[in-house]
Amino acid sequence: MKLQDSMPTTVTGLCTKDVEDPGSETFRPGKLTRADAQFFQGEKSECRDWQSSEEQLSSIGCNWKVVAEPLHSQRFNRTHPNIVHWYQSNTGDPLGQFSDARHIIHPIDGLNWYKDFIRQTKAAFLQEIGLDVVGFLPDQKILYFASKLTDMNPERLKEVGDTTDFFLMFTINYMEARAMKASIWANELVCTNGMQRRIVDGNSTINHRSERNSYDVYKALEAAVLECKRHIHIKQEMIDTPCDELQGRKYIRQFFDYTIPEEQRLEAVNNPSMAVDSRIINQLERIFIHGLEGGDLSTRQDNLFRVHSAVTQWTSHHKTVKYGSDSRFAKQLDGDIARINTKFTEYLQEKVTA
Repeated sequence: MKLQDSMPTTVTGLCTKDVEDPGSETFRPGKLTRADAQFFQGEKSECRDWQSSEEQLSSIGCNWKVVAEPLHSQRFNRTHPNIVHWYQSNTGDPLGQFSDARHIIHPIDGLNWYKDFIRQTKAAFLQEIGLDVVGFLPDQKILYFASKLTDMNPERLKEVGDTTDFFLMFTINYMEARAMKASIWANELVCTNGMQRRIVDGNSTINHRSERNSYDVYKALEAAVLECKRHIHIKQEMIDTPCDELQGRKYIRQFFDYTIPEEQRLEAVNNPSMAVDSRIINQLERIFIHGLEGGDLSTRQDNLFRVHSAVTQWTSHHKTVKYGSDSRFAKQLDGDIARINTKFTEYLQEKVTA
């Protein structure tokens, strides 16, 4: 590179380009914090407004299209048109195997639909939303887009420091026959516990069985955004519902009773102070009684939210997951960890005092 074409710098090596210049090397803080960056896994990149969709996808190695080929057996010289293999157009790396009824969504189309939603939403009911993160889990072949939602916490929770960060998430799974999905990720800041929120009102999934467009994506994402308010409401209900230590242990044992040996199960649930031969129950109760992060806050003492926080701390940090942090993240977004968190939340909602 010629000297005159290189980036302008001072004698101390600092970039003198404007921070908004696409060629600037100056870090410009966005809405994302260091803790936010640790949450996202796989190939990930913080997005800037000046970047094109192609540049954003290239930053995570996803500026490719899906190439579909029917299954072919060289040994038998037979082609099976109803079974289709998907490949990345740039490398030929395999993605997944699907039926021929599954419609292809290229990464660029999914990202542009998401951006279209952001443009419409800015003019509707959220004053500040943007594309903050694009990411790809290479082993699980999951592409995701994320937007941080701000100012969602009521003053009551801000005053005690028990606030929740929300991320609007949109995922496309290129390995498994799962629908595209919009969801809300709720991240408890005091303890870094996270859980994916299942959408109660409205459809948050978009199947691949027919042609899709930005309207389908918009409706799913709109339902996801509204779930933030529901999460805060449920959190406050749990905070306001008293629950002592013995009752909390009983709730944990009732929900996870399948981990208790059958000969102990009934007695262990009815007598929560009894020792139990269950690694999972013992882990959960240690967290609940002695090891809860943020357990000194008034919002997590002698109430249902303490019980809930113990379980989300376990699923976020302690539950055994094979294949590392990328696999845990995928399961938190749309897997068995997400299902545990959702079902336990619903279970505790039944205990909330009217």
